[in-house]
Amino acid sequence: MRATIKLKLGATFAIVTLLIIAVTGLTLSRMEILSGAVTGLIYGPSARLELAMRAQSSFGSVVRNERSMALSNDLKVAREFDAEVAKSLKEFEEVIGYSEEFGSPESKIVWAKVEQELAEYRSLDARLRELALAGKRDAAVALALGEGRVFHDRIHKTTEELVSMAQAE
Repeated sequence: MRATIKLKLGATFAIVTLLIIAVTGLTLSRMEILSGAVTGLIYGPSARLELAMRAQSSFGSVVRNERSMALSNDLKVAREFDAEVAKSLKEFEEVIGYSEEFGSPESKIVWAKVEQELAEYRSLDARLRELALAGKRDAAVALALGEGRVFHDRIHKTTEELVSMAQAE
């Protein structure tokens, strides 16, 4: 029995439609896999790199503003720098807090080291700010460039280590 042209066209149309549905289903399933991979990248290595760089930047701002406050002859300007130091320290602590959520197991050890170094640094920070706001410029400068520099270098090296670890991922 001969198939009519209508039957042949209908069968071909049905096969093409089924192939399109199969390809669409396969594409959607692969898109979900790709979406998961991109999400993992966003909340994984790139988030850790951003955190490490933010930590480095916010601590650099603390150092810069503390030194400016110590070098300032004007008490009003010193108070402005003091507010900036407080703001930068708060941001630095927030970044350290985010490290619990986004940090890799290896980087969490280094983040804990940063947190410990910051805790040790707090007393020096308080003394330096107190001296600068009391108008004891020479003592504040000596503290910032002496003992403060040691702390600054330690924390800076640790945040550099975090950035290097995140870049290596």
